[in-house]
Amino acid sequence: MNSEDEERESLETWQVVLVLVPLCSIAVWIVLSNAFVILAVVASKSMRTPPNIYLASLASTDFLVGMLILPFNILQIVKNYWMFSEELCKTWLTLDVTLSTLSIFHLIAIAVDRYRAVSDGVAYVLNRTIRDVVSVVICLWIVCLWIATPPILGWGSWNDIKLNEKFICEYSTTFGYVIHSAFGSFIFPMILMITIYLKIFGKIQQKFQERAAVPSLQNSIDRELSETETSGDLLKTKRETQKVKRMNNSRPTSQIQEFVTKKIRFSLTKERRAVRTLGIIIGSFMICWLPFCIMYIIRPKTGDPPIVIYHLLTWLGYLNSAVNPIIYCVCSKDFKRAFNRFFCRRNRNNHVL
Repeated sequence: MNSEDEERESLETWQVVLVLVPLCSIAVWIVLSNAFVILAVVASKSMRTPPNIYLASLASTDFLVGMLILPFNILQIVKNYWMFSEELCKTWLTLDVTLSTLSIFHLIAIAVDRYRAVSDGVAYVLNRTIRDVVSVVICLWIVCLWIATPPILGWGSWNDIKLNEKFICEYSTTFGYVIHSAFGSFIFPMILMITIYLKIFGKIQQKFQERAAVPSLQNSIDRELSETETSGDLLKTKRETQKVKRMNNSRPTSQIQEFVTKKIRFSLTKERRAVRTLGIIIGSFMICWLPFCIMYIIRPKTGDPPIVIYHLLTWLGYLNSAVNPIIYCVCSKDFKRAFNRFFCRRNRNNHVL
């Protein structure tokens, strides 16, 4: 980690408590909150849509961070050395890089899915299946493992600073690998994700401008309703289309036009809300991981930062796994309803018992 003359003694008792309480609280929150996100999607049939499957897969990644990465990191911080074998160290670091990279690649997949839903409308939504999402997630794992595993294959090496047969398990500082992993895991994906997000936002704004006034009613009702319902709720779209057709035969044109206008505005508002949620998720990821990425890139040239700064920036990145479930609950009405149903059901069962 830092220079070899830096003290590697274990922390004192009060320091251990000061470290363990917040770090363990974060780890437990990450595991439980992301487990609830996964459960909300799995337990509710209405929640099992392709967009929500992406979110559940992202939550699974964050769940694994809390279960497999953070406990070892906490132990190393407390003991000030790696307590386990070198092989487990390499496996742990590879999994750490893989899961961190997988988070941002999930955000790219979600952004692409949202862009195609907004751009292609019902044509894309009709053909999008959960099997397609699973195939994409498998591809994401393959790419992330390709980014994370070069040190195992011999490119670069992890820094095992041995002190009385104790060593620190940490990332490689080989400059070539650092650039490879930083660009593959963060910089290029972040540029791509921001570009896609801006395109999505532009599409939404364009639709709002184009549909400020409802066009020729008879020729556009079906098209307008279908194009604006991109959330995957196709049965609702069909019911609304049939409702408009019945209204077209029984009510004055002004009433039909008013209904269509409200329907379009509601759908576009819902779509813009989904895009805003995606923007918040992307923004939180940048805030949490950008400082660590900068430190990671400059470290081979500038040397190791103070150990406290290193751990703070590392855990700021991990904190992103704790933030995502909060974003879902606050910004997504579907997840909020799913959480409420789950907890209300538990409360009713407790009262019965």
